Amino acid sequence: MLNNIDFIVISLILLQKKLLFLEVKKNTPSIIIDLEDLFNLKFSTFDKVEFLTLLDISKFNYEYDIYNYHKIPKERFKFPELLVDVLKEYSIKHHYKILPQDFYILAHFLYNLIFNTYLKILINKKILILDYSNNNWIGSNIKTKLSKNFKFKNIDILSIYMLDFFSTNVLESYDFIIYSFYSDTTTLPTNLVPLKDKLIILDYLDYFEASYLVNKILFNRYLDRKKS
Repeated sequence: MLNNIDFIVISLILLQKKLLFLEVKKNTPSIIIDLEDLFNLKFSTFDKVEFLTLLDISKFNYEYDIYNYHKIPKERFKFPELLVDVLKEYSIKHHYKILPQDFYILAHFLYNLIFNTYLKILINKKILILDYSNNNWIGSNIKTKLSKNFKFKNIDILSIYMLDFFSTNVLESYDFIIYSFYSDTTTLPTNLVPLKDKLIILDYLDYFEASYLVNKILFNRYLDRKKS
């Protein structure tokens, strides 16, 4: 039997997944229902099974105190800590005991699901970048990264110093307005105040990181929810 241990383990895993497929087709676990509601997502049957499998592994790790830090995704800092916070909140609500390391594994899975669901919608949204730099070089850099790396299609750049020449109606035509507080400036220009629901406010240095910007666009409303 020991000579066939690999085959036995794989067979048990496949059997468990088949049982999970049958289970989730009948009833969606409450933690998944909550995540679907919060992020306006729809888990496929495959997604449900994969997520529950990760939860089972997390439960096993917790019960036997197994720490596998090498398995934490290297990209964990590229997605908002909001996802980890939500999973911690829901794990308590739904009585899952999870080690800190495994929240990042679960968050990475959830991030990929959200990213793939919403990016194909977001790339068609109209985005305005308000730029403080000379010759709009920062805005041009962001536009190039969003267009090349993420296939965004409708991005305009406007110098912040030209903002007063544009009516609120023109600004309202954009789905997102990317704005950065610069230096000691921490007050929004008057004509942006009515548009605060469209604003994505970055720290100045975050202007240079396109992946952070995409995260801000993806999670804007949820980040606002956590602040309230």
